[in-house]
Amino acid sequence: MSRYEPWLHPLTLTERLAAVPPGSPILRALRNRPELLEALETGYRDLLRHEGVARVEAFAVAAFTAHLHGEEVVAGHFHELLASEDNTLAALITEEAENAALPGPYGIWPPGPLSAEDLDGPAWRADPPLRLRLGARLSAGLEHAHLVTLHPRDITAGAGEALARAGWSRDEVLALNRLIAWIGALSPVVAGLRAYGFARHPRQFRQEIPDRRAGFAHG
Repeated sequence: MSRYEPWLHPLTLTERLAAVPPGSPILRALRNRPELLEALETGYRDLLRHEGVARVEAFAVAAFTAHLHGEEVVAGHFHELLASEDNTLAALITEEAENAALPGPYGIWPPGPLSAEDLDGPAWRADPPLRLRLGARLSAGLEHAHLVTLHPRDITAGAGEALARAGWSRDEVLALNRLIAWIGALSPVVAGLRAYGFARHPRQFRQEIPDRRAGFAHG
């Protein structure tokens, strides 16, 4: 028996977002990488375990980070998750993320051969009115997400200190970094699968997108 038996395996978040037609060779190949799918699915389960204020906060960081990566289906999914908790906040996060999403990544390498890749770019900061609306914790969390996603070369000890001043504990900072890294891993996998699906199955791919996106709000 092949390791890939689609009727025995419910679709993971990655597969649902990618919307690759069932039976496609790339989907079979993906199912033969169970460690990758499980790692991405574990990150999603961890996100959904949050409750109360922490849940809204985590969904906001996930939505903001996904927008920075530029894969619209992934960003749309996390926007919907956040909107299910706070629709006003979801609209605000999307607007700010669109302003903050630049080509990147930016940063300066230590002097040496890699210096040729240095690229200067703006760091996103919540302005005072936005900070008042979001609160210090979430503002700092979003600023950190922008730093990690688009300015990875510029991360210093000061990044953790800024989060601590805003009220993030050490364990929360670790969880925040895991969430940001998880979105950074999920987005290119989905983007690659969708590009493959569109190239190989353009008609079927277009037809399946609406059905596959339905009912995602709670995984």
